[in-house]
Amino acid sequence: MNANRAYHALLHLLQSQLVLGAEKIKTSKKLVRPVATYGAGSWKLNKSIVKRLAAIERNFLRRMFEGIQENENWRKRFNSYLANVENMASS
Repeated sequence: MNANRAYHALLHLLQSQLVLGAEKIKTSKKLVRPVATYGAGSWKLNKSIVKRLAAIERNFLRRMFEGIQENENWRKRFNSYLANVENMASS
């Protein structure tokens, strides 16, 4: 998918510890999201497509913010955390 290519082209920036989380999300929204939704005006938008686009975006956010270490074990970030981070960056 082209959104994956756009994400991987920016991977060094989006996974950098030197870039603030809010800037990572803004960059992703401005450069990756338009590629993922290119041609969406001609799509027949249904629940399945909306869920798929949301899943792609959460996947990118998980890669950007990496895992969390709890009790010497690593886990993925929960969807609720990703939604909060995205909401904080847009305000």
